[in-house]
Amino acid sequence: MLALTALRSDDYDEVVCFVLSRGNSGTLAELAAHPKCKLIYANARSEKYGLFALAKVCWQSNYSLAFSSFTHLNAALSFFKKVGILKSSRLVTRESTMIFERDLGFKGALVKKLYYLYGGQDSIVCQTERMESSLNLHTHGKLQAKTVTIPNPVNPLPMVEEPPADPFLHIPRGIKRIAWCGRLSKVKSPHRAIETIAALHALGRHDIHLIMIGDGPLRTELTALIEMMELEAFVSILGYQDNPMILMAACDVGLVTSDVEGFPNVILEMLASGTQGVVTTNCAGGLDEIPGVSVAAENSCRALAEAINQVLSVENATPNLSEFLSERAPQRFYERILGR
Repeated sequence: MLALTALRSDDYDEVVCFVLSRGNSGTLAELAAHPKCKLIYANARSEKYGLFALAKVCWQSNYSLAFSSFTHLNAALSFFKKVGILKSSRLVTRESTMIFERDLGFKGALVKKLYYLYGGQDSIVCQTERMESSLNLHTHGKLQAKTVTIPNPVNPLPMVEEPPADPFLHIPRGIKRIAWCGRLSKVKSPHRAIETIAALHALGRHDIHLIMIGDGPLRTELTALIEMMELEAFVSILGYQDNPMILMAACDVGLVTSDVEGFPNVILEMLASGTQGVVTTNCAGGLDEIPGVSVAAENSCRALAEAINQVLSVENATPNLSEFLSERAPQRFYERILGR
């Protein structure tokens, strides 16, 4: 989004995008088609070897602005600038999550040590005030003068077409559909979504069906959990979808179950698709400021079920997101990182 916005601004003769992946997957076709954009793929067998290719790109040219996200890339560019490998008038890095609040297992201690390489940036962008506070607390205020909170940019969301009928043929009429969307991995806590359906049953609510959109390493485990809890008639795992908003548009309420997120953009996608509202754990800062979002009292299945029951029990119009989204437009983000 930032690269496309920079290209449209005509502020630069060229925008170079270094992609730390093994090759072109076709996902950046719009960038590739722009005459002023230069796409460079690392084509390395691992990320660590990709960093050597990144250093070469940094060394070969002088840049007006360099931007990155994710801790390891931010640390690398900060170090490159300190030692003169990166020749850029301005370096802006963006924090992708509340890294110090996440359980990263055995890699956690190593990842957090990467912050010792920080400091070469001109500014460090945090997506929420909560994220900024966490970063400054755990780095003992050493980066405070460089940190700034800028809301995460969101692309204008397209109008969605009518949802395909096939995935929902087995769901009876009158059943309230709950959309959950994300990678089926530990960080998203998909088990909690399934257990929330059981909690809704305990509240006497059986007119519900959970639509899980996404795939990942926990799919087999989640399927077994659904069978063990005898929820096969109330939960469907649809797998990866090219356009999940089409399916979200056929649902009544959205559900987010993560413990920690940077900022879950899926919430905005759910609301923009036309759901009555979204119920979420308190996984990021500023969620209670979004129209149509209900933050559960605690990160428990019972609290999520109670919040969903409340949303479904009230006849609400679809929330008006136009003003909220205008503040999160890519152009606004671009202007703010440049201090305009």
